[in-house]
Amino acid sequence: MLFAQGNPGAIWTTKNDCGDETQDANHYAIGEDVYINGSNFDPNTEYDWQIEGQPGQASCDPGQVVASATITTDENGDFCFYAYTVQNDDCGEYKVNVGNKGDNYRVDTNPAIDIEKSTNGEDADDPTGPQIFVGDPVLWEYTITNTGDVVLKDIEVTDDQVGYIDTISQLAPGESQTLQFDGTAQVGQYENIATAEGSVGNDKVSDSDPSHYYGVVKEPSLDIEKATNGQDADDPTGPEIM
Repeated sequence: MLFAQGNPGAIWTTKNDCGDETQDANHYAIGEDVYINGSNFDPNTEYDWQIEGQPGQASCDPGQVVASATITTDENGDFCFYAYTVQNDDCGEYKVNVGNKGDNYRVDTNPAIDIEKSTNGEDADDPTGPQIFVGDPVLWEYTITNTGDVVLKDIEVTDDQVGYIDTISQLAPGESQTLQFDGTAQVGQYENIATAEGSVGNDKVSDSDPSHYYGVVKEPSLDIEKATNGQDADDPTGPEIM
């Protein structure tokens, strides 16, 4: 709760319902409701209010107003109202203003990411992985999942052997996306490690996953087909010849 200098009015936020100053909430989780409370304002007076992400990188919504409207105080100069439900793309610091009175709160999140890499359809975390003839095509698939509770943005996927794969603009909680990359099998044991890194405000989360295959050289082979008078006479009696 913050008091404006030289003015007796005060505002504070509470979770999921109205409350007095002792219930002032400074931390919120995704899905919780923000209520704005105030006292000692001018009675029966309308005030503008807004919730804004702190500028800079302290918030997922820097400098953006996420909610705003007007409120009218009661005959005692008090008020309480539902203002906003914390969204799954919110994070960090937010400031609340009613007239010239201010307060702030923080949205606490649990960002997490998972990447699973497969080689020709096999989740080959351990060697040797699938055996692939040298020179045959290899298909790597990268499945990236947002396993946290907040939207991840600018998710860059890389591979330590082939380099940059792609960037996913964003993934909502529980959402997945699969990327593909084609290669050609090399001889012997092969390993590459995929990494996905995403952003939540100015924080980053990442995960890595290896995959393997074994490149096998094809054995040389020879085939002969013999014909007698134009017939493939593998079995007797063969053609009758006068």
